[in-house]
Amino acid sequence: MARIFHLMFASFVLVALATPNVSAQEETPATDAPAETQAAETESAAAPEPQGPRPLVTFMFTNANEFLADLKFLMGEGHDEDKALENLQLLLLDPYLVGLDPKNPPVPRDKPSGAVVYLEDAKLQSVLFFPVLNEAEFFDTISDVGIDNKEVGGGFYAISGEVLPNSHARLANGYVYFAESKSLLLRDLPKPEELFHDFLEKKYDVAAHIDGSSTSIEQRRDAFREFRKETTGSMKKLKDEEELDFQIRQSVVEFQLDEIERYFSESKMIELGWTTDVEGKRGVVHIELEALPDTELAKTIEVLEQTDGDANTTVTKDYVSFSSTHFQFDPMRQKHMLAISELLRKKAHEQIDVDEQIADADKENAKKVSDLIFSLLDANTNEGTLFGWMKVLKNDEKQHTLLGQTTVKNVPQIVTILTDSGVAELNVDKVADKADIHKVAIYGDYDGLKGQFGDDLAIYIATGTGELQDRVWVGLGHDAVAEIKKAIEANEAAGPVAAQLRIKVGSWVDALIDPESKKAEAPEKKTRRPRRGRRRARGTKKKEAYDIGRIAWQTLGNVDDDILVITLEKVAENRVVVHEDIDTGLLRFIGKVLAQEINANLK
Repeated sequence: MARIFHLMFASFVLVALATPNVSAQEETPATDAPAETQAAETESAAAPEPQGPRPLVTFMFTNANEFLADLKFLMGEGHDEDKALENLQLLLLDPYLVGLDPKNPPVPRDKPSGAVVYLEDAKLQSVLFFPVLNEAEFFDTISDVGIDNKEVGGGFYAISGEVLPNSHARLANGYVYFAESKSLLLRDLPKPEELFHDFLEKKYDVAAHIDGSSTSIEQRRDAFREFRKETTGSMKKLKDEEELDFQIRQSVVEFQLDEIERYFSESKMIELGWTTDVEGKRGVVHIELEALPDTELAKTIEVLEQTDGDANTTVTKDYVSFSSTHFQFDPMRQKHMLAISELLRKKAHEQIDVDEQIADADKENAKKVSDLIFSLLDANTNEGTLFGWMKVLKNDEKQHTLLGQTTVKNVPQIVTILTDSGVAELNVDKVADKADIHKVAIYGDYDGLKGQFGDDLAIYIATGTGELQDRVWVGLGHDAVAEIKKAIEANEAAGPVAAQLRIKVGSWVDALIDPESKKAEAPEKKTRRPRRGRRRARGTKKKEAYDIGRIAWQTLGNVDDDILVITLEKVAENRVVVHEDIDTGLLRFIGKVLAQEINANLK
């Protein structure tokens, strides 16, 4: 499985051979048959076996010219951006790609690269394929990049070297196919124009599909257990990593693996696609999952409310961010969340002990506040629901207010936790017959936090009464009490969509980056001639050659196209869709950072 990722990098070597190379075609003798003809002869000579099982995983990657065109769109125009594309082509792509010229018209979208993964004999076995126009030119090229090859007859090649050790290749369908097992190449090989038809119809640039019906749940569980052994077995405590930090990392990985195993084993289908929409000036991520009936995964979807797949994605001007959840935690998620919470609670105590912004006399109270917050979160986890919303507001003076509301089954338990904490000031305000408002002070001289949320650093928690006895509100920052009262009167509930997040990223950039990064001109760089023989210590991080905060401000500061939207919706029985919409400004930021990274590392 790990070799797939090696080979995906090698796809940059191979995919551009689909690009027409006029000079190479002119120099090719007329007696040389095109790859399609040779492929047909190869198929006849190879006497392929009947088609085997359907692939478990199908992966598609766009052709090289379209990849470069998307990069050009992301980076935009400018000296650094043009230089990055030139460096990428001359120093990384050209040595591996024969005849690549991004000025030529792109090859058709029906000539992408790809891979299929089969689960057979409890092993994941992959076949990778890349479009090729000229057999001789192709195998000469891959020899130059460390993929040794030798024709062994019948249209087959023996492949060796570091990139593809002990592997095989075969030409067919205008493509070259690679696999470790020759038996995989003796089958009726997948025809990309058929295999990728749906991906291309949806205009994906990169896509993957997992077909859960191609194998049994038990087969996929067994295969994943092998992957889990490799993953967890290789986890070791890092140098200078504290034991508690290692335990937290281990717990998070175990949680992630349990989630992934359930998706991998119990899904009937998973589809992931990325589209760089140049015309619409946005990036789109689409993930669709359908659970197999009568599985634990299906049960987690069953409790969600079905919606029409068209969640509201507007962001009010006054909102820095808005999130809404209508979700339930099953026992597996509860177990992991509570275990991680316990470790994070200990970590918070350690950090408070060494936090110089908290006076020694206040450290015990600060720990009590920390414990109170974790206890409230744990109470919500134990209830097994997350049904509420959270928003961050910003006024004209750039003062922020965090505001949230959740529905709980046991409000009296919340009041008990506040009472027992010893740091909550109860009933500081109220909304008659609807809610009582309590205050929890934040200990510490946090100037940065005060600059964004005001000098009154306190968390206000309102517990519902009467008809609202199943509601809890929380507020922090400018006019927090007044905003909580408005929310109580409005009684705004979370929407039916399972989860949605809408962020105006530029507002966060404005609030969080270093003021120096907002200046029109970058500060003059100080250069110092290194002492002779002085070397950078091994393991130390190389200093960034650019100011990422400045790039964020230049691309996302004071703009309107900085919206990130993520939604999770149940659209049918056992089926959910995750949709991510990335606005132009965010793509601009990604492109500028890519350009700087390329220029910094490819010289």
